[in-house]
Amino acid sequence: MSDFCVECGRDADRLFNGSCAECYLKGKKFVSAPLVIDVIVCVHCGARQHKKSWVAPDQPLIPVIHDAVISSLEISKELETPTFEFSEEYEDEKNLNVEVTVRGLVAGFEVEEVHALRARIQRSVCGRCSREQGGYFEAILQLRARERDVSPEELERAGKLVHEELAAMRSSGAENAFVSDYQEIHGGADYYLGDKDAGKQLAHMLMQKFGGEANVATKLMGQKEGKDAYRITYLVRIPAYKWCDFIKWGDEYYRIASLSKEFAAITDLRTHIKKQRRHRDLDNAKVVGGAGMILEAVILGQTPKEVQIMHPKSFKTMDVLKPEGYSNEGETVQIVVIEDAVYLVP
Repeated sequence: MSDFCVECGRDADRLFNGSCAECYLKGKKFVSAPLVIDVIVCVHCGARQHKKSWVAPDQPLIPVIHDAVISSLEISKELETPTFEFSEEYEDEKNLNVEVTVRGLVAGFEVEEVHALRARIQRSVCGRCSREQGGYFEAILQLRARERDVSPEELERAGKLVHEELAAMRSSGAENAFVSDYQEIHGGADYYLGDKDAGKQLAHMLMQKFGGEANVATKLMGQKEGKDAYRITYLVRIPAYKWCDFIKWGDEYYRIASLSKEFAAITDLRTHIKKQRRHRDLDNAKVVGGAGMILEAVILGQTPKEVQIMHPKSFKTMDVLKPEGYSNEGETVQIVVIEDAVYLVP
């Protein structure tokens, strides 16, 4: 037995508050939307606030606005499996007109509603930038060199590596991986870091790139959330020699071919044979000079065992022994002069 609709009088197998499905759905709204929503963007880094967290600035703004629109909608429990379709148009750089189409099922019947609202772009400061701009730090990373100053080239390379590594940490969720202050001091550099774990990771990275050793010191600063809070200093001391330097070790001369955390690859200037030595084994090595010692000499002739060159300063003709396996097909060759002896640069 069917009932009849109190509105249209037609018979209906199923009634909703006394009305057939058509009359019940007619004019009824299952979604309500505000006229305006605010989308918060960090004025410093461009991060976007999403609910109670911040979205990285390298993510597009439009999907963040879509999520904010969906979060602002009040959807009736009667509307099942809702889906959302968007169209948007910028009114100006701070205002975006958004139209959202919501589709779903009510009692098995398809329902579609369209709502228009304005998204306002509001400027604020995210938590990370607030701490960074305020000079907050949990760790200090100190870069020093043994028996010398860190060179400008090393400082530049280290700075690039530090910032690249911090950017990678932030993309992995380490919000406080930032440098709040930087000072070139005592022949090296100090990085003030917002995350103590970042300091440990950066110290390890610098040792891998430059060689050397690290020391850690902690200082109790008080309590945070009922626990002791420490400020940590990581000191990375790189070797007296650097990549491409010429050194005297024992009675022989070598060039630094590469550096790692524990080892230096050194190339014998006389034989061009490469070997690996621990940094501690090279503590008594003397740095003769760097890449600035290299000279360009004109080749006058070659034999299987020698190359005849013109000394680039005295213009004298000189015969230089070739290391085994050495070859050079150009018109010039790189040399280095140490204590009047001439070596072909490996």
